[in-house]
Amino acid sequence: MKHRLLVTALLVVLLSFLVINVKPALADHGWRAVSVTCTPGSITYTVFYDSSTSTSVDVEIALNGNYYKTIYPNVFGATGNYTFTDVDAAYIAGITVTVYNTSGGAVGGPSSVSANCGGGTCTEPDNRMNSECKNADQSVAVYCDGGTLSFYAIYHGKGTLAFRMTQAELSRFPATPARNILIKQAMGVRLYKLSSGQYQVNRAKQDGSDYWFRWEPSACMS
Repeated sequence: MKHRLLVTALLVVLLSFLVINVKPALADHGWRAVSVTCTPGSITYTVFYDSSTSTSVDVEIALNGNYYKTIYPNVFGATGNYTFTDVDAAYIAGITVTVYNTSGGAVGGPSSVSANCGGGTCTEPDNRMNSECKNADQSVAVYCDGGTLSFYAIYHGKGTLAFRMTQAELSRFPATPARNILIKQAMGVRLYKLSSGQYQVNRAKQDGSDYWFRWEPSACMS
């Protein structure tokens, strides 16, 4: 009987120790994308890892602004930069590769970085007016369809419709206003009519700086 009581007591102590010392799982936000380079067939990317706030790193990869896959390079130790290479035939010449953290990169700095694969001509992902090949980190995409402008807010390579403007709606504003006019804004997307007669759209990027794109009214007519 005494033996059983002793064993029970030891089990209680052991379980108490485990309960006290088991640490909760940490969220995948203790890292950020630092850089990426691409050559046809492979990418080399660097991430900054904070060992005090993260237990794993789930690296999201987008090709030409569209989600492609997730990589799990969970071989980390102390806080610092870690560099990895990923070989994949999908990394073709001219494509834009984006490495990003879906949880927002809480340790600070940009949570995504992009690079264009060398060795060929970049191919645009769709028929947007603002070239993604020239600005891979653009935060808004502009489309023209029969004179109607559509604006998509981009986050981690994925676009969400912010608003549309028809030619009839745009015609309500002066051709050359005395000052720049804010026409409409939604989801951080801001559309202006400039005193030069041009249109301009702005939206903040993940690093806090403003992305902007400017065009002539004749670029999108019905």
